Amino acid sequence: MSVYREIRTEYKTAQSLIKALTDLGFAPKTSVDLRANSLEIVSGYHSDNRFNVAIQVDRAQVGTKAGTHVYGGFGFIWNGKSYDMVVDDLDSDKPAVQTLLNNLKQRYTYQEVKRQAFVKGYAVTEQKGNDGTIRLQLRSLT
Repeated sequence: MSVYREIRTEYKTAQSLIKALTDLGFAPKTSVDLRANSLEIVSGYHSDNRFNVAIQVDRAQVGTKAGTHVYGGFGFIWNGKSYDMVVDDLDSDKPAVQTLLNNLKQRYTYQEVKRQAFVKGYAVTEQKGNDGTIRLQLRSLT
């Protein structure tokens, strides 16, 4: 039977998380209040399995972006301190989901560094290495 499970993450800033998802080609849906878990994700395997989240990516997008069939979409639930990922248990061990988690962590970190640098008066430029590394260069805006 398919059930949703939470994966502990350290995504604390909704704007950076949404931008990271967009960087990866997703079009996430969000609650009006980004800390209200008012959107519903539904398992593709058992449609009676539902989970409320604050940020939602539907399963059609996941299948095309992750490169494999998945049973349900995924989302992020606000736990009072940060956003935890919610994914269908039947998908959670797939290599494509782990790759997605790794890529999301990298893009979230980039977006969060960029956001915090801007607040402190810096612009950020990104340089990608052939080995997948990203180097960030900060330049003062003043």
